[in-house]
Amino acid sequence: MEVEINPMKLKTNDKKPFGLHEFIVLVCLLVPFFVLSFATSAQGPFFPTEATRKGLTPAVYGLVPAIYRLMLVILCPFMGIFVARIGTRSMFLIGVTLNGLGPLGFGLLYYVNSTAAFTALALILRTIEGIGSCFIQIPGFMIVNENFPGRTSTVSSLLLTAIMLGFCFGPTVAAILYDVGGFTLPFLVIGLIQIVSAALINFILVLPDSNEETQALMGLEALTKFNSFFKFPFIYIFMFGVMSVNMGNGFCEAILEPGLQVFHLSSLQIGLTFGLLGVFQLLIPLWGIILDRIKRGEVMALVGCFIAFLGVSMFGPLPFIPVHRAYPITAIGIAIFGLGKGITAASSYVMLKREVEANVGDTLLGSSFVATCQVGATGIGGVIGAAVGGILYGAYSFRMATLLLVSTFLILFILLLIFICQQSKLTPKSLRFSRFRNNHSIIKTLAEIKERTPLMFSNPLSQSSLKYSIRPDGR
Repeated sequence: MEVEINPMKLKTNDKKPFGLHEFIVLVCLLVPFFVLSFATSAQGPFFPTEATRKGLTPAVYGLVPAIYRLMLVILCPFMGIFVARIGTRSMFLIGVTLNGLGPLGFGLLYYVNSTAAFTALALILRTIEGIGSCFIQIPGFMIVNENFPGRTSTVSSLLLTAIMLGFCFGPTVAAILYDVGGFTLPFLVIGLIQIVSAALINFILVLPDSNEETQALMGLEALTKFNSFFKFPFIYIFMFGVMSVNMGNGFCEAILEPGLQVFHLSSLQIGLTFGLLGVFQLLIPLWGIILDRIKRGEVMALVGCFIAFLGVSMFGPLPFIPVHRAYPITAIGIAIFGLGKGITAASSYVMLKREVEANVGDTLLGSSFVATCQVGATGIGGVIGAAVGGILYGAYSFRMATLLLVSTFLILFILLLIFICQQSKLTPKSLRFSRFRNNHSIIKTLAEIKERTPLMFSNPLSQSSLKYSIRPDGR
């Protein structure tokens, strides 16, 4: 494969402080990202109970969170086309508005007594919310690429932190609101916050016109370009890592609350238990700092995967373990699972990004591909975790249903071991771009290698452009 690097188009590392415009854009991104994850996680502590009262079975109400993530999977590949027609800012505003209207309507489901009507409306409203979520995330990361050159990693990590904060505090705060005002109040608060955010963003968010490079990503030709990325096999491993983490999220959102009913907990206690899943995900910025220092994300992902496997084995616990269910063991298992899930999520995202950059360079097209893979894998994992988890819980038991997550993280552990073993055979390691700290060192080192091994390169080296031949596995 032949790749061209032009130093004039490489991202710069501008460290000047944020200006007023950058600060406004950042706030306009952080609030909707926080609220969308808050709304997604808020249903876990009490929706299964309300759905059971309306006559829904676990297999049916498991489809409600699944349909939300299914929309991410369906829409994600076509977002570039939508943005080309509508515009990044308009798409983002539509997403924030839909993400507010969905919860508002969802709160009114309390007054629907028909089982069929309740099910249909729940699925429709979650579909609307899923469309809004996709319209927020993909255009949101495009806005980051356009407005924060040289800072995309920093700002993207802030957005991911906002999402994790929403997942952490959503269940607990929603459970408190549920105890105070019933089923409707949590969704009313969430919807109003997002609607007000959309109104304010419409007035204060001003974005420059997209540059030519961004426009090249926003059309039918982008689909053809993205197809070439899937020729790199190791990308699938880290996409599977992202998918596994979100399979756990979907699983817990759908059936963790019914699985905790055996302990006769209050809504607040269930909300706090859900909070154990998210509290350790607040450490994701720390994992990012460690990953930047050690440059061995695959090893860290392996560690996180093992911790997650240990945790999910405990909060069932596994059906073939002769131990009766006890809340302290379950709570500890949930906390351990949350810790491992956070490490795996951060490591998989970073390694997915590095694998893309190692093969195509740190370009805007690569960044867009990473965002698309992240959102798509999130949707696929959520759909499988919620839908299949609900079916297993309805057909067997909660302990049997946890085998879905146990087997998933076991497979991920094996795949990561294969990747690490394969990496140990790759020499020299200096040829892997992910080992470099900046783009200038890439060009300098490749120039030195060319002088020693000129047959590796099919084109002459110049000051403005460097072409080189390199295999997708880094050799």
